[in-house]
Amino acid sequence: MEIQGSKVIFTTIFCTTRPEDPKESIPCYISDYIITVIMAGPMERIQVLDDIEKDIITCLQCAAQALLELGKEKSSQKQAESNTSQFLRTLSQVESKLSDQINYLTQVSTGQPHEGSGYASQKVLQMAWHRLEHVRSWVNELDRLKASHLATANRTAGVSNGNMTSSSTSTQ
Repeated sequence: MEIQGSKVIFTTIFCTTRPEDPKESIPCYISDYIITVIMAGPMERIQVLDDIEKDIITCLQCAAQALLELGKEKSSQKQAESNTSQFLRTLSQVESKLSDQINYLTQVSTGQPHEGSGYASQKVLQMAWHRLEHVRSWVNELDRLKASHLATANRTAGVSNGNMTSSSTSTQ
């Protein structure tokens, strides 16, 4: 496997010369599979969107040419069919590329982990801050309860000792 930019190239090699005798098998180069990595960077995403826009323009131009050809008095059936088939091929490519973009946006917007986006990490961080604030408020509440219990315990201890605490300060 080899990584080049945003593409991963998988080279598949099989031993196919003589499968009955593995010692005499010779590795044969079969093919390379180029798989575009879904998690492309932001600039590559923008480039893909630019390519889609160019394909849409090509699609509209082909449709216009087909309609112009059909509108002529002596229209060429072959030229109109060529423009129409080019329109349909380009439209299919646009549909496929837009579906890929929509799938990407669906993944990112639902918070699924995705290396091409910081949304999931940002969401995790935000939830961690929320949990931290919750724990802080809970600790503050426990401190308040502790202080309240200590004050109550001190008052109770002061009452059981009588006025010794207050008389010892007043005798001086």
